[in-house]
Amino acid sequence: MLQQEFYTCIENKLQILKKIAANTEIQIWCIRKLQMKGLKRKLNEREVLLNELAAVNERLDKVGTWKSNREIANLLDMMREKQTEVLKAGQQALQAAVFEQNSIKAKLQRIRMGRNIQNGYLKRWMPVYGRINTRG
Repeated sequence: MLQQEFYTCIENKLQILKKIAANTEIQIWCIRKLQMKGLKRKLNEREVLLNELAAVNERLDKVGTWKSNREIANLLDMMREKQTEVLKAGQQALQAAVFEQNSIKAKLQRIRMGRNIQNGYLKRWMPVYGRINTRG
């Protein structure tokens, strides 16, 4: 019974990890397309998935480990591979977010510089322009 429960927990963990990996890929897409509503939704979904994963890990700790079965050992290897894949995807999402943050920051600085130049130019020449058109 415990071995079957352990096997079920491992399968659940693998399914959750697959969902997290897919979610992370969509997050990267949302970051690159600047889709903040979609990103927020996916981050909320990821939080739920991580809570489910924590519950499954807690259940696994209570059940114990079963490494005698070859099928379970293969499933554990698949789970470890998926965990590393999820970690790499998370790192890519973080790098994409940092890159987009820096590009947005650079765009805002260019806009501010242009606005400052334009405002400075107009404010300097406005009094002269007003004096040229007046009669008197």
